[in-house]
Amino acid sequence: MPSFCTVVWRGEKYRVLCTPSYLLSVATKIAEAEHMSYIDIYKRLVASLWSEYAEARTVASVILSEKRV
Repeated sequence: MPSFCTVVWRGEKYRVLCTPSYLLSVATKIAEAEHMSYIDIYKRLVASLWSEYAEARTVASVILSEKRV
C-alpha cells in the first residue's frame, strides 16, 4: 500500500506519495514552473517534511521515554 506524506510549498500543504522519486518529480515540476533549481526545491520539500512531522516525533519520543521508566 502506498505511503503518503504532507509537504508544504509556499505556505500550502499538499498530500503526496512519500517516496524519494516521487518527491523529486514534484520538485522538478515546481522548478519548471517557477524557473528555479529542482535540487533547491527538493531540499525545501524534504525540509518541510522534517518540520511537518517534528511535533509527532517529539510526542512519540516522550511517550516512549515514559514507557522505559
